[in-house]
Amino acid sequence: MKKIAPLPLRVLVLSVLTAAHFVARPPCVAEEANALPADAITAQADYISQRRNGLILLNERYLAKLNELLVAHTRNGALNPALAIRAEIARIEEENTFLKKEGPPPLGSRPARTGPQGDLVAIEASAERGTPLADATTGDKVILRYVSGKWKNHGVLPSENPDGAAIQRGNENRLAIFGRKVGATRPVHLAIVPTDTENTPFEFIVPPGYKEIFLRLNEDPDNEWKENPGKVVYQVTIQKP
Repeated sequence: MKKIAPLPLRVLVLSVLTAAHFVARPPCVAEEANALPADAITAQADYISQRRNGLILLNERYLAKLNELLVAHTRNGALNPALAIRAEIARIEEENTFLKKEGPPPLGSRPARTGPQGDLVAIEASAERGTPLADATTGDKVILRYVSGKWKNHGVLPSENPDGAAIQRGNENRLAIFGRKVGATRPVHLAIVPTDTENTPFEFIVPPGYKEIFLRLNEDPDNEWKENPGKVVYQVTIQKP
């Protein structure tokens, strides 16, 4: 039997875009009468496999580029574009999982979103006053999820991940939630954000009596805030009661 040459990737992708049209049509009587012979069915199975593998490969290249862009946008402080890129990464990853198990999903399909989508917020290690959460008021639920970044309350290299299990100086380099009470200027320490929020987001209810809630590096014992290197990015979702 003559060996069938692999189809070019461009053809594979185009075939995915058109396959739904041909598969969706019910076969007519003439088509049923002219059923594919066994050798053509073998060729068809090979074609379907190549088409699927071609789209998986294309998706993997796209994912590599998206991850590069995510790092660049996050580093430049373009937080909402970075969040949109993360959503696109999730969509393509889900599509590849589907392809590897079952085949091409319906064109234009997107994964269902679970819960409200927050904004990306950058917190500089050098900012003693932290990053305010302007929309957070009494009774609101603040949901925090680590996205990227490292920092440190000493030295010159930002080497500490506040979301990691192991970290220098205990809780000093963790992310913390602070607040300022009505009529007061000194901040009040409200909570330390725990580890592994990337997988299990941390939820915090804003207590009454605070005019401002903000995120900050937990401690800087030498009080040389401007010398602290690095920043971290968290996804912040605020749910109203």
